[in-house]
Amino acid sequence: MLDKLIEFLLGFIKELLPFIIIKQYEKAVIFRFGKYRKISLPGFHWKIPFFDDYDVYGVAVTTLTLPAQTIITKDGKSVVIKATVKYEIEDLEIFGVQVADAIDALSDTSRGVIFDEIKNLTYIDSYQKDINKVINPKIKREAKSWGIKVHKVTITDYSEMMSLRLFNEQSENS
Repeated sequence: MLDKLIEFLLGFIKELLPFIIIKQYEKAVIFRFGKYRKISLPGFHWKIPFFDDYDVYGVAVTTLTLPAQTIITKDGKSVVIKATVKYEIEDLEIFGVQVADAIDALSDTSRGVIFDEIKNLTYIDSYQKDINKVINPKIKREAKSWGIKVHKVTITDYSEMMSLRLFNEQSENS
């Protein structure tokens, strides 16, 4: 209860301040009366209390770890794949104003591109082929439309997965 009161008071005091300070690794989208006004770079900036609002975003290079996904290859083998996406926010106006959740979109699209590539290859072909060379340009192109610059997508884990049912059948037959 007390923590909610303190949080409210700090938010109110922050709203009363006529300035904002944006850190070196951040940029902010400034809104006046709820409408996009401008992008603010790091440093000290004046604002009109209660009229100006701002969303601050970290724009330094960072990574996104994609959750593991199971894909069935063209020859019927189940594989488990994990990947990471190294990216940075390049166009904050698009990222912060025009896209609802660009990071989720980046994650979902990256997983979709990887899925589409692997499902059309046999297990041996998918293991021997450099999938990163195929998926990187596709993901970079899509992410650019959300204001994101993708530096690199890397497959971090790639392994064949035996189904539990098949494993149990083999154990019973032994």
